[in-house]
Amino acid sequence: MKNLRALLLLLAGGGLLLASCDDDPAGHEAEPDPEPLVLAQPAPAASEVAERSFSVAWPAVDGARSYSYTLLSRSGHGAVAVVIPETETAALSVVCEKLRPGTEYLFRIMASGDGAATLDSAWTECSVTTLPVAGPTGPWVDFEVAYDTSSYQCKIKVSFTPNAETATYYADCIYASYFDDDPSDPTFEPNTEQDLIGYLTSQQPVSAPAKTYSWSYSSGFILGVVGVDASGNAGELHWVALETPSRSSSGGETSEAAVRMQYVIANSADLEGAPENCFATVYRFERTSGAYFFRYEDGFYEGDFAKRDAAYWRSYFGSSSNASGEDYEGFYSGWISSAELELSADGFYHYGVTFWDRQMAGETYELICTAYDSDGRPGEPACFTVTLPEKLPDPTPAGMRSALPTPAAERLLTGATIPRRR
Repeated sequence: MKNLRALLLLLAGGGLLLASCDDDPAGHEAEPDPEPLVLAQPAPAASEVAERSFSVAWPAVDGARSYSYTLLSRSGHGAVAVVIPETETAALSVVCEKLRPGTEYLFRIMASGDGAATLDSAWTECSVTTLPVAGPTGPWVDFEVAYDTSSYQCKIKVSFTPNAETATYYADCIYASYFDDDPSDPTFEPNTEQDLIGYLTSQQPVSAPAKTYSWSYSSGFILGVVGVDASGNAGELHWVALETPSRSSSGGETSEAAVRMQYVIANSADLEGAPENCFATVYRFERTSGAYFFRYEDGFYEGDFAKRDAAYWRSYFGSSSNASGEDYEGFYSGWISSAELELSADGFYHYGVTFWDRQMAGETYELICTAYDSDGRPGEPACFTVTLPEKLPDPTPAGMRSALPTPAAERLLTGATIPRRR
């Protein structure tokens, strides 16, 4: 930095010699402002790991104003979902609760600086897997099954009889191939009974002595039930493989139910706590023509919808087994029900989001859906085409993020990064 010359200012009433503030009488140059310091990364460590919770603590980082953390879950197929959106705290520990047993979680944290003397640290993370559900112990639940064939979908009516040791119990119908092996893949590991216990106890408990499930006619399924004692220990698993009866007249019963879709593609940074550097495709669905609910799936190749007729797609979305990936060729994600989406305050729109890797830039895919009326009759299957931009959009400035078609961005994080079909 060059020394500035002294300035001579002639003021009314006399002369006054003023030295520049940058002048150093000793002839030394002024010291430059120090570079801001990037904070060190926190060092998180998990403890008190249980079936549905764990604690994470980290030593204080010198100069940190606060800390930001988020919690992600990762499925065995690589799908990533946000469990806790990005949250700021001044504490040095946090307890993560209401988790799923036997599930891998990724805890990410960074130290926050003041933006002047100190800058935010890089993110650091630790992987934590919750304990599997303990059992069996003793509580168990018996059940009886009956079928109601008076509507478009078969109603499976199940009555439950828990024993005296059972404080609460869980039940669900799942696809028939849950325990199947894959002889063509020597590395494939089929689900176990312990896996089914973990799945059941991650659902809402059964609150009545009977429950009704909707299923396709002439379709196999597994009914699983498990009881839990007062200490939270799962008891003996009861499950049975069953098949719904046939109903030949069901194929012609359709309705006018339909759904419209709008979407916007943004940078995942616009959604707090989302996976980084991904396309965030935010969908908004509107039910029309008496639609009561709908099911959709995105990521199909262009032309996939036209390969099959309407009867096939009605059957595809009518089978609960296809919610997990069964019938269509190649790898795919499975359909999503409108019951899993965020419903707007007026009850009119449903919102969902899917994250796509940057390698999907420029790709076009199809979103296929079917709407149903209040009697469960399907309408005409619909197909919508979505094209991702050639490059990842820039993040929206914080003050403009309300422009995204979302009632509350942090409540949209129900989707996951879904691999392209092969």
